[in-house]
Amino acid sequence: MIVDLDLRGARAVVVGGGGEALRRARALLGEGCSVTVMGERVDARLEGMAGERLEIRRGRLGDARAIRGCGARVVVAATSDAALNAEVVRAARAEPNCLAYSSDGASRSDYAHVATAELSPSVRLAVSTGGRSPVMAAALRERAAAALAGLVGEEDEAMIALQADMREAARGRLASPGARRGFLRAVAADVGVKRLIRDGRAGAARDRAMSILEATAGA
Repeated sequence: MIVDLDLRGARAVVVGGGGEALRRARALLGEGCSVTVMGERVDARLEGMAGERLEIRRGRLGDARAIRGCGARVVVAATSDAALNAEVVRAARAEPNCLAYSSDGASRSDYAHVATAELSPSVRLAVSTGGRSPVMAAALRERAAAALAGLVGEEDEAMIALQADMREAARGRLASPGARRGFLRAVAADVGVKRLIRDGRAGAARDRAMSILEATAGA
């Protein structure tokens, strides 16, 4: 099952300081995490990234005791020592609400990384092989992104923004998740809403969507 975790503001710990740690730290920063990198020797590029959201803690890690009580939502074991990586994963899994990832493979992790491509400011494509072949996931992502280039346009972006607005509005008016889904589908399918979006009249499209919500809530 592929899910899109909201990690904005979450704390993440990366154990290791080499190229793999660099890649994982960059990815976590891109998701909005605050990242702590723990390692004896740290890649110079990681050193150069240190700042408000990236902390470097240097020191030899002979075991995983540094993970205990760290309060992280995500812990990444990215050392060249498979035994230490396994120990870090075990320690992370003992922490509350913490996901563990090992650079030694998806079978040793709580999740697998997917290859992603940005199709628009709001739409991201994800390709997964379930962790079996990151190289092929990346290659297929490039092919899929090229095939889908231009798929998401300005009208799609406007509808996404309207749908996000209407989801919030519906929470206060429609108690049932099914009713909320039905309402949002009705907004997406409404000819009038689509025409107003096509004409660049976002405010009028919102007013029409609100009238659909009023009718749905009163039904």
